[in-house]
Amino acid sequence: FNPNSRIRSKNLNIDPNPTNTNNVRWFEKVIYFYKAPIVRFYYNLIFFLIFLDIFSYVLLVDYFPLNTYRGHYSGIKDLPIPITEICLHICVWGIIIEEFHQFFLIHSYVEYLADMSNILDITAIVLYLIGFITRFIVIEEFFMTSKIFFGLDLIFWYIRILHLFSAYERLGPKLIMIFKTMKDLLFFVCFILIFLLGFSITSWSLIITSSQITWIYGDNGTLLNITIADNNTDRWNWKLLRDLTNYGVWKVFGQVELIDNDNSYSTVTFILAIVFVTIANVLLLNVLVALFNVTIQNVQDQSRNVWRYQRFLLVNEYQKKSLFPPPFNACFCLITAITHFITRCQKRYRNHQPIFEGRLSIVIIGAIDNSSDQQFKITDSMKRESAIAEDFWRDLLKQIEEQKK
Repeated sequence: FNPNSRIRSKNLNIDPNPTNTNNVRWFEKVIYFYKAPIVRFYYNLIFFLIFLDIFSYVLLVDYFPLNTYRGHYSGIKDLPIPITEICLHICVWGIIIEEFHQFFLIHSYVEYLADMSNILDITAIVLYLIGFITRFIVIEEFFMTSKIFFGLDLIFWYIRILHLFSAYERLGPKLIMIFKTMKDLLFFVCFILIFLLGFSITSWSLIITSSQITWIYGDNGTLLNITIADNNTDRWNWKLLRDLTNYGVWKVFGQVELIDNDNSYSTVTFILAIVFVTIANVLLLNVLVALFNVTIQNVQDQSRNVWRYQRFLLVNEYQKKSLFPPPFNACFCLITAITHFITRCQKRYRNHQPIFEGRLSIVIIGAIDNSSDQQFKITDSMKRESAIAEDFWRDLLKQIEEQKK
């Protein structure tokens, strides 16, 4: 350390308020305000909630086939789609533009795909594009497809809110615990599926046997004939798979229904239902709860540190976002692209511009004069900061030595 650094630091005229706002113009203050990550976070959150409200409203009450029969949508004749749906598409395309903007700012594609929120965004965008394309085909099957995909898309956009909640101190660590316990839930689902498939197929095959096969006996008890209800092609359909799954899934939650038929098939099915409910609802669910408790205890000590790192990533993400939220970010991205294009053209023009020997010395002299002044200012500032830093570290080391004594 320099022993004279304290004397030099006292003689320096240092402004106690380094950020003197009197020299900042009003429009620069506005720009600095909107460039702050916390400001971008909150107005993006507000506009995202408005976007979810519009999406929910459209799917519930304002989603109809393309107006090709000169009808009235939103009180306007010959309007192809309602006004609320037009606003919805504008918002989604603004989100797509913002996602492309974020994608091109990241240098590594692996880094982009490593973020779970980006994978959710890509999935939601793909579902939206499928629904958007099929929406403009005036056929009932395509309209059903578009609404189904839009509904699935809305689910992913709602899940996307969890990424925004990670910024809050109370919710962030809880989200990390939830994501960790989901791994235990996946193992539980694998065990349940094994028991579910065996129980459902066996039980449903016994239940539908009476409706498939009819045994005809005579008065003396002799077998006269056997009739089959339908052929093989009609028995195998998607409804069978739906009924099969529906019968077994509700047993996981303890719902046991009595079977009307009074035969051996029904008796065996009822016994299998009791065994399956005992294994699935009592044993496996309690094991899952125990796994959750162990996982939460292991993660609780580390969750806050992990949340701080995730919050840093979230702040860094919103630092790189556009100045305005979707759908207003389209204008900002357009201006940024034009500015970048003009800058590239000017740089290419300067690189290819010929330099004459007569003007070279003048340019160099002017550049040296300007750079010398700038270098003097930077050096002076660095000296002041160095003096302050030396005083700080000297006092800190003295305090540490006194504490050791």
